[in-house]
Amino acid sequence: ENKLLEKTGYDPEGKISMKEEYRNGVRRITSFINDGKVNRKIIYDFKGHPVQETGMGYANEIDIIQFDYNKEGLISGWSCSDSFGNPKEVYTGLNNPVYCVKETYEYDSQGNCIAWNYYDKGNVLISRYFKNCIYDENKNRLRFIVVENNIGMGRFVLVERDIEYY
Repeated sequence: ENKLLEKTGYDPEGKISMKEEYRNGVRRITSFINDGKVNRKIIYDFKGHPVQETGMGYANEIDIIQFDYNKEGLISGWSCSDSFGNPKEVYTGLNNPVYCVKETYEYDSQGNCIAWNYYDKGNVLISRYFKNCIYDENKNRLRFIVVENNIGMGRFVLVERDIEYY
């Protein structure tokens, strides 16, 4: 069945600001700026996971972020390239390496993220974080440990809490 559903959003001036399309069960969201120029487009898989995000990055350069998932449906990582397919660094946040090209994730048997890795343009590992959590019988986190293994420095964070049930 070839169904097409579409939803369109407009800004206060009546110009299209967002378009959401569903074709054969695949969702696409496009946002617009500056008189109809595409600002960002996100394509989802049949399970509702974003698989590709294309948008205008710094200095109006195109960023294409590809998301990957493991067999359990958990995100296993993402990578960024320019419109020609060349690896491209993107801002990742202040607690991570400021810029990286790719990030991967590892999970324990319960589906908890226990490690994440950051890579540069040469696919060289530039930082690695490990996380260990201990839960009680009600699945509340009692202990949370994060170790950053960054080149030239390291951090260790330990958070513990006691939970009393009534």
